[in-house]
Amino acid sequence: NDPIAIFDAYMLMGYMYEQQYIKNDTNHKLRDQAEKYYLLAINTYNKNKATIPFPSNLSFVANNLAYLYFSFFPDSYQDQAIQYAELALKQGTATQQYTHVASAYGIMAEIALKNKKPERAKAYLLSALMEITKSSVPDQNIILSIYENLSEIAEQENNLAEAIRYHKVYM
Repeated sequence: NDPIAIFDAYMLMGYMYEQQYIKNDTNHKLRDQAEKYYLLAINTYNKNKATIPFPSNLSFVANNLAYLYFSFFPDSYQDQAIQYAELALKQGTATQQYTHVASAYGIMAEIALKNKKPERAKAYLLSALMEITKSSVPDQNIILSIYENLSEIAEQENNLAEAIRYHKVYM
């Protein structure tokens, strides 16, 4: 009974089912299996915190689950998406996994945009930008995505000078 191996297996099974669902998004059983295994991974972690030496993996799974809820479930799952994005944010901050923190902020920004709250989305994106720059090897794709989203928000707000400034950075 190795909780680390079980956690890792659940995490990988969730990811495998999520990738299969992305290729075949009409098969909701695949999506539901991804959710099931991500939740099993999180539950395994919570039951075995003392024996799992890599708490950063929890923020990875929490981000994946938040993304799954936000991207592939009905809007009624937004609260779950936020719950797991906040878990990823908390755990990523505690373990200095700044890419995970930035991703969590990114998911929260997407939800804010979907709910027509551009100021909140902008705040999340700026927080994501601040966190990702703390990383020893910042993920350039995440940085580009942040600037692109900031540019789009500024354009929607008719703040063209700011939109151009952000656009120049990500181009």
